[in-house]
This record gives sequence, C-alpha cells and structure tokens, in this order.
Amino acid sequence: MVGVDANLVAGLTVTGAGGRKVTVAAKGERPRSLAPAAGDSAVFRRLKPGRVYTITVAGTRIGTAVPLGDVGPAFGLTVSTTGTPDEVLLRWSHRPANAQGPAISYTVTATPVGVIGPISDGPAEITGTTAATTTRMVVDPTTRYTFTVTPAIPSAAGIPRRRR
Repeated sequence: MVGVDANLVAGLTVTGAGGRKVTVAAKGERPRSLAPAAGDSAVFRRLKPGRVYTITVAGTRIGTAVPLGDVGPAFGLTVSTTGTPDEVLLRWSHRPANAQGPAISYTVTATPVGVIGPISDGPAEITGTTAATTTRMVVDPTTRYTFTVTPAIPSAAGIPRRRR
C-alpha cells in the first residue's frame, strides 16, 4: 500500500513504494523523481505550496497531493478581565497563509515578567492549546505577564492522506 502525506512545509512524503521510482509532477513544472531504498520513503522538498502534484510509482498514477505552506501569524491579540477572579480572556485573529492547509491549532502562552524582563523566581509560565481564536486563562493577579499566540498546522496524523 502506497501512502502520500503533506507532512512538511512545501513538501510531500511518499511511503510504501517498495524501492520503485517515485515521480511527482505539477502543471508547468519539470517532473521530479526519486528511487528510495525498499524500506525508505521518498521525500520531496521545495515544492510549491498550494499546487496539485500528481504522484506516480513505477509509472502508475497513485493519486494527487497538495503541499502545505507556512503558517501565517496570529495578530490583534487583546487581553481583558472577566467576571471571574484571576481569569483573563484572550482574543486574536488569524488569516491562513497561502496554501497553509486546513485546521489550525494555537498554542497560547502567558510568561511572567518583572520590571526588567522575564522572572525565574515567580509563578511558572502557563501554556495551553486550542483550536479557537478565543480562550480563557487563570493567572496570578499579582504578576505581570506577556501573552503570545503561536498558530501551527496540524501534525502529519491530522492531514488527509491519499492511499491506493
């Protein structure tokens, strides 16, 4: 069974080719071929995100795949208090970058800071993950924090696969 994963930015991984020649081709580009060892995967890098690539193994078409692009940044982060003590509400926006792919997850971090920078003897950093662009966090009200939101593409396990 041959599998195709868009598991890396601007690339594709083809598994199960059994040592046979693997070729990827997109309209307007020269085809690229690899002949991995029997147990290895064919890993194609520096492909154009968002383009449809046709994959063939030993001359037999097995399917198509679209490489993903880099994840665009989150922006417009606002932090506000809520009616619950020690809780803040974070909201932000995110526009998917070109060919970024489907669902996004966000890692939200609250880092304690002092007057002159990060502190090491106070409360610990707080980190959480969400699929939404809004989240609530419980923080120490006597501590100042910097908040960051980092978007990420799904892991390879969450990306649709094309199989023959």
